[in-house]
Amino acid sequence: MHLKSIVHMIPVLLITFGITVCFSKEKERPYLSQTSVDTLVQQAYNALNATEEISRAAPSRQDAILQAKKIVQKLKSLAEGDPNKKYILWKTGELESQIYLEENGMLLEKNQKQRKAVNIMIGQFNEELARKRPDFSRLSQLCGEMKAASAAKAGELRLSYDDRRKNIGREVVLSIEQAVERGDFDKAREDLVYCNTYQEFMGVSQTSYSLLAGKVQARVTVESEEKFIRDQINKGYTACNSFALADAHGALVVAQIRLNGIKEALIQRMWDKLFFSCRRLEKTIEQTEDSLVSVAQGLLRDKGVGEASAYVDNALRKAQVSSEKIAKVNFAILEKAVAARKPDTSAIGREIVAVVETPKDTGSPMTDILAVAREKAKNPQDTAARPSMAHLTYTERVRIRNLQLAQEGKRQREERMNKDNRDKANAMLVSVYALLEQGKRKQAVAQFAENQKFLKEYLLAEAYAKLEGMVNSEKERMK
Repeated sequence: MHLKSIVHMIPVLLITFGITVCFSKEKERPYLSQTSVDTLVQQAYNALNATEEISRAAPSRQDAILQAKKIVQKLKSLAEGDPNKKYILWKTGELESQIYLEENGMLLEKNQKQRKAVNIMIGQFNEELARKRPDFSRLSQLCGEMKAASAAKAGELRLSYDDRRKNIGREVVLSIEQAVERGDFDKAREDLVYCNTYQEFMGVSQTSYSLLAGKVQARVTVESEEKFIRDQINKGYTACNSFALADAHGALVVAQIRLNGIKEALIQRMWDKLFFSCRRLEKTIEQTEDSLVSVAQGLLRDKGVGEASAYVDNALRKAQVSSEKIAKVNFAILEKAVAARKPDTSAIGREIVAVVETPKDTGSPMTDILAVAREKAKNPQDTAARPSMAHLTYTERVRIRNLQLAQEGKRQREERMNKDNRDKANAMLVSVYALLEQGKRKQAVAQFAENQKFLKEYLLAEAYAKLEGMVNSEKERMK
């Protein structure tokens, strides 16, 4: 009887033990308290609100939104099977609504900034376009900047720009001709300089410009030209003192071109005086550039790469210092930045160091280094890891850079020589047209014959062909 009672009690004990185990498991299961939920949600709200504070420590709005989204995802993942699931989802829903509002606010701010930038550019464009003699290089720059902000508005600006430059091109040519007819040579010269500056923008051919310049040169007196040249030199000094070096250089070029145009009419003593005045202005421009470059080098030496880079952008480029001198400063900045970097310990870096330290016995170490670099560059697998000067020793980097500077200097000298020769050829072209305008046919034909080879090499083919045709016609008339 005692045994039977024990057998009957076994199922009851098992059921009781199972319930106890379930309850104990239920007690052991972790759950997220409402306090924890509130803390996490409040953390997200604090991050979103902190973006409104003007502080370096405050996160950006984008970072705060990303942080809030991570908290939402974390809470949703913890809500599954949690007794406080409804509360968690309710709080995450409120947080998601706030995130939505923040993202919409960011989008609106971005659109407002973009519209503001577009409106500013449109105002600048319209202001420049309304000038009697607009700066077409600035208008073209604004069209390019607008393209990045709004393609539709850029198209509208481009249409206005094209119409204006065509109209101004016709207007300037007519203005010069009318000014010559009524004897207003100051106005004619002013428009002629403007036409020369924006000749490509306005679509005025070199032949048309040379004919106009020839007409003006044939009618003006040597005294008025001499006064104009002196005014240009003074204008160059004024621009140089204001650190507007591009304007100073432009005035110098105009003075030099006009001086060459009256070389034969001036006595040698007076021509020399004006010539050396131009040389002194050129020297002053170079010294001003060198002084700005020296300041940049001093900042690089005393305050480091950041200050020097900012000075290059805010001072040298703004003053339009020559690109060659800016390049030298940028290289010095790069040299200092590279020197501060840790050496490359990758396989390609070790290989280049080995080449530098144990060069092949083929002559100059420079040749070996460049040969290895070229071989590595040919291998498509090494494209992402091509050797750079940063892996070389300081001595080898200097050698390579000196070679590059020498080649760049040679190229720039050739470009300057070609430009000077083109300017000289254009001045001769104007001179021949001026002689023809004055009726001095023999002198015009003789000058053309004397410089024919030079003119053919440095004039545009179309301009040379028209000049040759006109001179040949004059030869036929003289027979």
